[in-house]
Amino acid sequence: MSAFAATRVARARMPRATRPVHSNVNWAHPDHLPFGITNKAGFATKYWAYLGFGFALPFVAGWWQLRKSSGAA
Repeated sequence: MSAFAATRVARARMPRATRPVHSNVNWAHPDHLPFGITNKAGFATKYWAYLGFGFALPFVAGWWQLRKSSGAA
């Protein structure tokens, strides 16, 4: 039996979930989040700034290391 067929047999023998998994999140009162999402414009700005910083950080670090190694600093 091939490995692919063995995994299919193993999956067929797994028990099925007894109930569907649903998220019971009440977005009208987001008390469970560590940040506010009621101001959509402010949240969007902070969200994209956070993602932009995370994306730009490796490029800035690489530029800084190349600048240091060239003796320009």
